Amino acid sequence: MEKLPVHGPAYGHLATPHAVAAFVTLIVFVVVATLTVFLRFYSRYIVKISYTLQDWLVLIALVMLFPLTSVRVSVLSLHR
Repeated sequence: MEKLPVHGPAYGHLATPHAVAAFVTLIVFVVVATLTVFLRFYSRYIVKISYTLQDWLVLIALVMLFPLTSVRVSVLSLHR
């Protein structure tokens, strides 16, 4: 059985299959978190419930998640 190379074009800019799995998991959770916050605000708008401090804190947390995600993606792509 032929062994596939760990480094190389098969994984693009990511170093190992584990880095690919971590990258995919990271992106999936960011998308799920974004959709959840969007649906939270959308449902409160539709039902005409006023936004509370908790809503704004969740939005701030989501905004803070994006720079942290970009740092993690850059670490995954540099780790070889």
